[in-house]
Amino acid sequence: ANNTGKHELTLSEIKLSYIGLPFVVIVSLCGFLYYSIWGVDPLIWGVQKFFSYMGVPLVLMGLFLNEFFYRLTLAIFCKFPMSTFWYGFNLGQLMKCGDRDIPAGVKYYRIALILPHLIVGFFPLIWGIVINHPTIFIFGFLFTIASVGDLVLLWEMRHLKSGNAVSELPSREGIAVEDDVLDE
Repeated sequence: ANNTGKHELTLSEIKLSYIGLPFVVIVSLCGFLYYSIWGVDPLIWGVQKFFSYMGVPLVLMGLFLNEFFYRLTLAIFCKFPMSTFWYGFNLGQLMKCGDRDIPAGVKYYRIALILPHLIVGFFPLIWGIVINHPTIFIFGFLFTIASVGDLVLLWEMRHLKSGNAVSELPSREGIAVEDDVLDE
C-alpha cells in the first residue's frame, strides 16, 4: 500500500432527508398502486394482522435476514469467514450493527448494501402487490423504506475509488474509508 489515508463518510439527518425523500415518495407510490389494484379492504386487513400479532416476529426476522444477507454477501465476495462477523443492536440509535472493523473493497461493499434490501424489501414489496398478499406487501414496504439510509450511503459512495477499502462505523450511519489500499 502506498501513501494511505483514512477518512469517514457519514450521513447526517439532513443528507438522509433531502437525498432519501424522493426514494420514500417513490416507494410510497407503491402503496397507492396496491390500493389502485386491490382496493382498501385487503390493505386494512393486512395492517390489522401485521400490527396485531405478526408484526414483532416479522420485523425481527426481517432485521436478522437483512443482516444475514449483508454478511453473506461480504463473506462470498470478500472471502471473509462467517465466523468473523458478529451481530448487535444499538438501542440508543435503534439501529442494527455488526462487523465494524472488517474492511471490504468498495465494489463488494456496494453489492452488500443493495442485495439485502432487494431480497428483504423490494422483492416482497413487488410480490405482495402481484399476488395481493397485504402482509408480504407491508413487510416489503417497511423494509424498503428502512433501506433509505443504506441507499443514501450508496449514493454518497459514488465518488470512491475502487482501490478504497471501507468498513462500518460503530456508532453512527456511515463508513470509514481507507484510501488506495486494495489492488484492483
